[in-house]
Amino acid sequence: MDLQNRFKQFSDLITRGQTLQAIQRFYHEDVVLVENNESPLIGLENALELEKKNIERVKSFQIEIPLFVVDERQAVVLGEMDIHVVYKNDVEVKFREAFVQKWANGKLTYQRFYYSLPKS
Repeated sequence: MDLQNRFKQFSDLITRGQTLQAIQRFYHEDVVLVENNESPLIGLENALELEKKNIERVKSFQIEIPLFVVDERQAVVLGEMDIHVVYKNDVEVKFREAFVQKWANGKLTYQRFYYSLPKS
């Protein structure tokens, strides 16, 4: 299956709120995740653990991916996500996050996010 279709399946899960399923299905065992300039998080199990902790903190969330570009030759996807989160303490946050993904053999091997959270 080509990268365009793989990413479409991945993004469909993400935008339906099925982030754990997307991680389990598409992340490589040794995936590298980077948030802005933070230290990398390495490994599928660590990614799942982090996502579970994030989900425990929220009442609801919505993710849209209004823009993405797939480069089949380099196996790279670039895009933007609009994220709306309502935490259990009723704090509401909306922001746009840019991302870079590298894929190999149908699996996401690297993902970096770039964002700035709104000031409170």
